[in-house]
Amino acid sequence: QATHLLEETKVFLHNRDKKIDDIIEWGDTAQKIGHMAEMKNCSKIVMAKQENDYFQKLLKKLQEQTKTKIEVIPIALPQTKTEQTK
Repeated sequence: QATHLLEETKVFLHNRDKKIDDIIEWGDTAQKIGHMAEMKNCSKIVMAKQENDYFQKLLKKLQEQTKTKIEVIPIALPQTKTEQTK
């Protein structure tokens, strides 16, 4: 399911002429995001807004661990078939 959401997000952003890198790894997510931003010398980290506790904790941890600017944007993605049947 995560891969499907990632593919939908990539198509959504590609259609808006945005370049993205996707990463699927195990481990401390905030640390990995921060390290990737530093290695790629990014001017900012852009995250799709989510309404859940995990996202809020991730955002807080990331803000504490990196000096890179973080921007949270709302993105309305189409619902997956699983979400539509709930």
